[in-house]
Amino acid sequence: MNEDIWDFLLELGSTDIQDTKDRFLNDASFYTKHLCRCLKDQSFSELKKYLQENDIQNAFETAHSLKGMTGNLGLTPIYNLLIKITEPLRAGQIDGMLELYSLLENELEKVRKIAEGYLK
Repeated sequence: MNEDIWDFLLELGSTDIQDTKDRFLNDASFYTKHLCRCLKDQSFSELKKYLQENDIQNAFETAHSLKGMTGNLGLTPIYNLLIKITEPLRAGQIDGMLELYSLLENELEKVRKIAEGYLK
């Protein structure tokens, strides 16, 4: 993989590019491998299912896991939305989470489109 993948984070508006590079040992291939896994992760659709079913526990666990993964990858826009979903779920509140999930889906689609240019 080429080093341009780090420009993806810049274009995305990541707030911790150097920290992300450090977490992935400045290894573009290592980062790209995990980015691809994240962007294809079925947990995003599972989160929606759990929210639709009002399954707070599984929704929380899934959102929390996604928050960690996206945070490690420096996907700041997605990470920030997952914080807004995770914390109310942690407190047992699910009202309004589907609306936030809709914003998450939109942001995820934007990130995937930006990533396409770097993952060819």
